[in-house]
Amino acid sequence: GVFDPATLAVSTVDIFWGVYKYEGGVLLPSGMVVFVPYYADKVGVFDASTDTFRTVDISATESANHKYSGGVLLPNGNVLFVPLHSHKVGLFDPETDAFTAVDISAFISHLDKYRGGVLAPSGKVVFVPFKANNIGVFDPATLAVSTVDIFWGVYKYEGGVLLPSGMVVFVPYYADKVGVFDASTDTFRTVDISATESANHKYSGGVLLPNGNVLFVPLHSHKVGLFDPETDAFTAVDISAFISHLDKYRGGVLAPSGKVVFVPFKANNIGVFDPAT
Repeated sequence: GVFDPATLAVSTVDIFWGVYKYEGGVLLPSGMVVFVPYYADKVGVFDASTDTFRTVDISATESANHKYSGGVLLPNGNVLFVPLHSHKVGLFDPETDAFTAVDISAFISHLDKYRGGVLAPSGKVVFVPFKANNIGVFDPATLAVSTVDIFWGVYKYEGGVLLPSGMVVFVPYYADKVGVFDASTDTFRTVDISATESANHKYSGGVLLPNGNVLFVPLHSHKVGLFDPETDAFTAVDISAFISHLDKYRGGVLAPSGKVVFVPFKANNIGVFDPAT
């Protein structure tokens, strides 16, 4: 779907049939968008200037379902695909359509590994742990993989937010603690928030606010989460008077006004949160 905010017009571009095709899109400097394959056995490349779509078959290299979750644009212009069920990090070159995969099964071999990635100032990519009991760190320059062990648990985090300091905040999904990872030292710490919010599926996605705090977007939680990485203070703003069912929003966007727009999942409304008030 293509939406023009200036005219409110909607258009569509037909593609191939299939379920659960892609999970995530990465904008290239050229203006094209690379779709991250989830069930699809082909990378999608969409040119928004011409509404043309093409695919690059990767089935000879990777054909698992739930293969990747999220992508990261690398400094060299390639796109990295974050492994969920796949045992390989995916690397796609949109200039040549070359796809390569780096096996990480020696470091982690189970499913539901990571969900989302963040490009650190060093050029390395930090993988957000979902079921993985470690943080994955991938160096695109050397194709080296390293891991940092963390606590055991399923469905820990869903989303990571890069701070100006270079640290990464992990958004708690099942976890009852915020994760803070320093990619420059490979150190990890947690901040317990269970006294304020202990639901499962609590948040999905985070937004860096102008004041340096991180906002957590409520999925099952009835509270917007606000985390201050300088003091480790966590506060929650109850929104149950406006919406009280589950599966509310998935992801958020910081608007130029400073307000945060929540992307509706099951919600029948778009949530708009003003951090200033």
